Amino acid sequence: MDAAAADDPGRVGPYQIAGRLGTSPLAIVYLGRSARGSAVVVKVVRPAHANDENLRLRLLDSINDRPADATGTLLPRLLKHDVTAWPAWVATAFEPGLTLQDAVSRFGPLPAPAVALLADGLLRPLRWLHGRAAAHGALKPSNVLLTEDGPRLLDVGTALSTGTADDPAALRAVLAYAAGGVDLLPPGLAAIRDGARPPQIGKWPYTPVETFDGWLPHPVTVAALRSAREALTREARILWRSPDERSAVRPFVRTEVTTRPVPVEPDPDVPAKATVKRRHVLMAAGAVLAVAGAAAAGITRGTREPARDTARWRYDTGDGLDGQLLVVPEAGVVIAATSYDDSRLYALDLATGAKRWDRAAERLSDYYTIVDGALLVCMDGRLHALDPATGSSVWATGDTGFGIGDFEWANVTADAERAYVVGGNTVIAVDLATREVAWRCRNPASVSRTATVHNGTVLVGLTPEAVCLDARTGTKLWGYDLGQYLGAAPVGAGDLAWIGNRIGDLVALDARTGAVRHKILTSGGGGGDGRSQVAVASGIAVVGTVDFEVYGVETATGAIRWKYRTSPHENYGTGINSSPVIDGDTVYIGSGTKDFLALDLASGALRWRFRTGSTVNSTAAVHGGLVYFGGWDGSVYAVDKATGRDR
Repeated sequence: MDAAAADDPGRVGPYQIAGRLGTSPLAIVYLGRSARGSAVVVKVVRPAHANDENLRLRLLDSINDRPADATGTLLPRLLKHDVTAWPAWVATAFEPGLTLQDAVSRFGPLPAPAVALLADGLLRPLRWLHGRAAAHGALKPSNVLLTEDGPRLLDVGTALSTGTADDPAALRAVLAYAAGGVDLLPPGLAAIRDGARPPQIGKWPYTPVETFDGWLPHPVTVAALRSAREALTREARILWRSPDERSAVRPFVRTEVTTRPVPVEPDPDVPAKATVKRRHVLMAAGAVLAVAGAAAAGITRGTREPARDTARWRYDTGDGLDGQLLVVPEAGVVIAATSYDDSRLYALDLATGAKRWDRAAERLSDYYTIVDGALLVCMDGRLHALDPATGSSVWATGDTGFGIGDFEWANVTADAERAYVVGGNTVIAVDLATREVAWRCRNPASVSRTATVHNGTVLVGLTPEAVCLDARTGTKLWGYDLGQYLGAAPVGAGDLAWIGNRIGDLVALDARTGAVRHKILTSGGGGGDGRSQVAVASGIAVVGTVDFEVYGVETATGAIRWKYRTSPHENYGTGINSSPVIDGDTVYIGSGTKDFLALDLASGALRWRFRTGSTVNSTAAVHGGLVYFGGWDGSVYAVDKATGRDR
């Protein structure tokens, strides 16, 4: 984001303006914020063209009949507009991304599978435009935004034209630019590779895909997130809250990040893999950002890393652990799941760490729960009930009509009557008595990694909203728009529901109505996806952020009571993805680096830290005198909860 010029507006419609994202001959694109704190992109027609009625009509034409579900056309999500204002403006949702021009200039041509998906992603909005006898008219690499959820066609409206003849040639040129040359286009695009003129858009080969999960090379995804981090960090420093809110809660100053090209080299802790799943894109991004953080701190690969600390016991799974540790005292085991190359569910002896049993799956939950003594877990598109002592199957749902078969992952929470399965863009409630689907709720965008249950309701992130659903019927009771992807689910505690997002907003909502009770700015705006879920105890709400801060917030007032920084290097990894666990007066949390931490709940002071072999993103479990956690080094650890060591 560039600084706003002296003659740029401070506000456009309901949005505060922070700075410029880009310009074109007809319009200026700004980054701003809504009154509710959502980051937005505001395109404003240049004053020199403000009286151009044809331009206003083109803008209006690009807005009319635009699908509310932007994912159907892969256009940026439309928020508000006023084409009758002077000058006219249109606001869309902010999405982290790089333009195709930036991505190719920094990282080189895209691989063939990504080019094929790019073609599909651009054909969707072009087919929509051409079906309305309109065209884009300015299709070029700088007008294509690459996001982790697919490409977005930019500048629709100000570039809109009525002739469709130029778009096919422009699209071929864009795809050739992405591939590194026309001759390098993938075989599926052979029809446009040969011949002097490509076919009209409606006759192009077109097979719509269901998902763009993991479609970009992970260095491009990481660079997109870092670019968004820069913009949002600068925006927050410029626009941080209203004067009244400033007097109520003192902001913490965020460190400015300087972007520079990052060399992409393999991390010894990350297994090599030809394709990276979406759930692992940000895990792999952590390795890339770790290189940058180490370089900024003067650390080289020749520098000796501190050795792992000594645990009560350690079990090596050989693969990364990124999810939940679950203790089942009745069975004497702790449950853990690996999820990188070898998806496998493990049951380890609580006292010794010896493996009791394991089960392999192509797709596997890394969040699961116990109901009536059975372990509820999703494996390969089905909900399973397992005996936690032996791993044997008690029952499993059929896959017909269940609706999670194609999800890469599906995580489970439950109450006494229903299991709630979260995966892809869907929440499914399964009646535990009949093992049939009770209801399902689909979201045009993604859903949070998990859901939580609170007082007869299901709390879940349906990007961009935190949503409360009736647990019996799935009816939406309320929703609160945070304006961003939600990696973590809301958490109910008493009469409040707590939710944070990756740009640094922590919000306490009335659990019955969704009305805002507290709104706190933490140190967000980083490169991660904000998967740390709030934990609440003794009047303090605790959460980790993508900028490596753990915050303790007073639940009664929303005042920040303490914060603790887990990493001395700003660019190490993608921040804290571990959710805090509170046991008595101690908070246990993975640092987002190689350390697992114990903090004092009242003050945030460090009690102890335990060094592992790689990033700790898992959510711990506490039982007896031990705390159990996992790391990206493939190990499950058990340490003394008071000392953080073997005894």
